[in-house]
Amino acid sequence: MSDFAGISGALEEYARLARTDPEFRARLRAEPAATLAEQGLPPAPGTELRVVEDSAEVYHFVLPPNPNAVLADRRLRAVAGGATADIASILPHLHLLQPR
Repeated sequence: MSDFAGISGALEEYARLARTDPEFRARLRAEPAATLAEQGLPPAPGTELRVVEDSAEVYHFVLPPNPNAVLADRRLRAVAGGATADIASILPHLHLLQPR
């Protein structure tokens, strides 16, 4: 499972919880980053997280990130090596990549 799929699944779970737990819903709307961090899903440093709520009169249309956007230096450094969040799963096997 990709990191995005895992995060997406967790967010769906928290959306279901927000539908059934008014206290969680209120906290998620007031302090989304802190609330998700408490659930084990902290946003990356420097990431702004916004929670919006649709109603009968208001719908939100969320666009995907602009593929032509320039990455900030700190984000560029984070991805420049091609590493992913699950790099730890391949570290024990790196010796297999060494030339013999």
